[in-house]
Amino acid sequence: MTPWAKVLRKSMEKSTPWVMVLIGVTFMVGGGLASAMSPPPVVLTVYSYDSFLGSSGLGPALFSAFEKKTQGRIRIKGVSAGDSVQLLSRVKLDSVRKKQGADLVLGIDQQVWDRIRDFVDRADDDRWEPREIGRLKAHTRLERGFVPFDYGVFAWMLDTQNWEGGFKAAPTRWSGLLASPYQRKLILQDPRTSAPGLGFLAFTHLVMGAQAEGFWRSFRPQLLTLPAGWDEAYGLFLKGEAPAVWSYTTSEAYHREQGESQRYRAIVFEEGNPAQIEGAAVLRTVLNHPEKRKAAREFLDFLISDEAQALVPLKNWMLPAREGVKLPKSFQDLAEPKKIVVPRLSGSELDLLLQRWSKAIRS
Repeated sequence: MTPWAKVLRKSMEKSTPWVMVLIGVTFMVGGGLASAMSPPPVVLTVYSYDSFLGSSGLGPALFSAFEKKTQGRIRIKGVSAGDSVQLLSRVKLDSVRKKQGADLVLGIDQQVWDRIRDFVDRADDDRWEPREIGRLKAHTRLERGFVPFDYGVFAWMLDTQNWEGGFKAAPTRWSGLLASPYQRKLILQDPRTSAPGLGFLAFTHLVMGAQAEGFWRSFRPQLLTLPAGWDEAYGLFLKGEAPAVWSYTTSEAYHREQGESQRYRAIVFEEGNPAQIEGAAVLRTVLNHPEKRKAAREFLDFLISDEAQALVPLKNWMLPAREGVKLPKSFQDLAEPKKIVVPRLSGSELDLLLQRWSKAIRS
C-alpha cells in the first residue's frame, strides 16, 4: 500500500459516518460527471454481403479490430444487403425513399462501381484519399471514391469426386463446358443479381465478341440453376447438388485449409479468366453528418492497413489489395490462368448486355 493510501485509510477510519457518506457521494458524482463528459460513440452502418458479415467472415474480425483501435469511439453496424448487385439495388431504394440507410458499402466491385458512383461521396471538395492508397497494387485502383480491399480470379470449382473422369477430365477451354456430359452439371449465379454472375457475363462478352450470344444459348442446358448470389450457389455445390460451381481460384485455398485439397479443385482456361476487384465506398448520406464522414474515412484508412489486409486471405478467401502482405501456405501455387481480364463496362453497356443475356437464355 502506498504512503498516501495509508494516510487516507487512517483518516477514513477516524472519520464520522457522515464524512464517509460525503466521500462516497463525491466519488459517485465525480464518476458520473466523467461518464457524462464522454461523447457517445459514432455508429457507422455498413452494407455488405452475407459471407462477409457471417460469424467466420471478414466483417466481424475487421470491425472488432477497428473498434479496438479507436477505443470504442466508433462502432460498426453491419447489415447484410445481398450480393454486390443486390447491394446496389438496396442503395438505390434507400435513395428513392429518402431513407438514411447505410454510411458505407463494402463489397462493391468494378462492374457495379459505374452504377453506384452517383450515390458515393467521392471527396470532390477536398480531394481526400486514404493515407496509404499508394501501397495498393496498381491493378486494383479504379478512381477516387473506390477503395479496393481485395481481389480474386473467377474460376470453375470442381468436386472431382462427382465430376466424371475427375480433375484430369476437366475442360481446358470455355467451349469444353458445352459438351453433352455436362448438361445440368453447372451452377452459375444469376448475373442480374450477382457480381460473380455478372463477371462471367462480361468476360464471355469481351472474349467471344459476336459469338457470345450463341455461347450463352448453348450454355443454358448445362445449368442446373441460377441462384441469386454466391452464398446460395456455393451452398448447393457443397451439398453435392452439382459437381461444378462458378467461384474463385482462392476457393481452393479454403478447401486446402479444410484438408480437402484433392477433392475440390479450380480450373482455368487457355483463353483466360476474369478477375474481380472488391472495394468500399462512403455514401453521400454522410455529407450532412460531418462526424460520420470523418469516422468513415478513418475506417477506410484502417481497411487498407497492414493489420486489416492480413485478415483478408483466411477470413474472406480473397487476395489482399495491399502490396507485401504475406500469404498463408494454402494460398501458394493456386491455379493461375495464362491471361487475366478485369472486365469493366459502363452502366448502359451492362444494361444492354443483361437484356441480350435474358433473351439468349430464354430462346
